[in-house]
Amino acid sequence: MPSTLLPLHASVPTQSCAVPVSQLEMTRSPEPDVGHKDEAIKASRQASSAAHIEDYPLGRPRYGALIASHESFQVYRQFSYLRTRLLLDKQDRLAQLEDKLRDIDQNEQHPLFLSSSRLDRNEARKAVLAEIDAALADYDTLIERTARTILPLGAPQERNIGNLRNWIEGNPCLARHYPEYITQTRHHGDLLALCTSPDSAPDLVELWIKDFLKTYLAAPYKACPHSLVQCWLPKKMCSSISSDAHILIYHGRALGQIARTAIALLLLVFLLVPVVICHSFGAGRQTASLVVIVVSTVLFLCMMSWLARAKTVDLAIMGSAYATVLTVFITGTG
Repeated sequence: MPSTLLPLHASVPTQSCAVPVSQLEMTRSPEPDVGHKDEAIKASRQASSAAHIEDYPLGRPRYGALIASHESFQVYRQFSYLRTRLLLDKQDRLAQLEDKLRDIDQNEQHPLFLSSSRLDRNEARKAVLAEIDAALADYDTLIERTARTILPLGAPQERNIGNLRNWIEGNPCLARHYPEYITQTRHHGDLLALCTSPDSAPDLVELWIKDFLKTYLAAPYKACPHSLVQCWLPKKMCSSISSDAHILIYHGRALGQIARTAIALLLLVFLLVPVVICHSFGAGRQTASLVVIVVSTVLFLCMMSWLARAKTVDLAIMGSAYATVLTVFITGTG
């Protein structure tokens, strides 16, 4: 399974190392080798990817470099109010043209003109139809563009907005109005994210692992690089595209492997712990074993609905399969 880019999360400073408050972290998958034969192109790509955010001038260039450095920073306004206003105005314009065409048809003095477009000699009707054609094309274009590009995109995670806000507050190099879509909470309901939110079990577990690294390991590692924390946070798992010690990057491949291992261990616990408990009851304790099966199945379904975000039908199938397997194991051991 390929590594997954994880959203960003604001780091918490440690008192011992005096880390500033506006701390930022991010997780990034290593760029795959696309197999270019042209060494000049590869060298250019490597130089571009190795550039630090601080190499760009202060202001919009550096902020743009930050946004382009990771998918989770791709947060923008969708301007839903403006789009709605435009759609309503275009809709009203079409309604006016519709009424105008109806009046022309009702007041037509030559019924023969209404029998065929070839025989129609009413220039006013032709002009209105041409206006309707242009207005409909404009209306359809806006609807199609909105439905195709805006509606499929979801809202950004609060942690992504918080990371951008932390960077903006820690780097006051922008005019106050420029990042208002991030700093002003009134715009947060109008934001969209170009990257999809994590919706699978490995993705969510990776987020938890990253939160753990951020809380207990990442901040001490970046603030005190020569401390004992290096024993717990290898350099191959934590790198940076920024010379700022408050911007962290985790490699998604290592986190993905740890997440899948944690999920496997969790499933193993759900399968073996009920069997061990029922086996400790001994023979003739069917009621206690039944209670263990019911409780284990309920906990398993709660975990799957929360972790895997499965549908109702999928939960029913997984619950039935889990209860069946558990019953077979307990019956066999009993």
